[in-house]
Amino acid sequence: MNASPRPDRPFPATGGECAAILQAIDWSRHPLGEPADWPVELKTAVRICLTSQFASMLHWGPDLHTVYNDAYAARLGSKHPGHLGQPARDWWSEIWDQLDPFFTKVLAGQSYYTENARYTPDRGDKAREAFFTHSHSPLWDETGAIRGIYLTVVETTAQVQAEARSAVLTDELKHRMKNTMAMVQSIVNQALRRATSLAEARQTITA
Repeated sequence: MNASPRPDRPFPATGGECAAILQAIDWSRHPLGEPADWPVELKTAVRICLTSQFASMLHWGPDLHTVYNDAYAARLGSKHPGHLGQPARDWWSEIWDQLDPFFTKVLAGQSYYTENARYTPDRGDKAREAFFTHSHSPLWDETGAIRGIYLTVVETTAQVQAEARSAVLTDELKHRMKNTMAMVQSIVNQALRRATSLAEARQTITA
């Protein structure tokens, strides 16, 4: 890998591992071509993405070739780094049916946002349930044509799973409380029916 990125390429030295990997790609054989010749809008988006501390990704061109940053790479498992610069459909093939509907909306000019959305991405050994809050926005070129998608994401799997466990425990507690109340009511009713006085009933209930 090059230690000193070319200044005409949109891969800043502060962009971390992902910037270094992108810098080392032989772009002369890539469908996007040499990065020095990319549209200024793409260069700018790539620089913003790579230097962001927030998990970010962008897709560009007809095949939605992908760039993401180190914060995003941390949750990609075995998909990183081999899918940097690759078409989105190839490396999200296992969940493409979930992504394609809102990708289509964004490419038509409609931003998209969702909270705690459920997906089943492949994380190396098998597909695993995961939840994400994410936002997707169109990327325009200088003519006003939409050329790609910019997205930011927060994984909420741990939060959603914790809330689900809490809900189960709460339901179990409610169920046990109802059972306890029913048992207490039964004891009281029987004591009142059998007692000849309030004192006797009190003594039976306490016992």
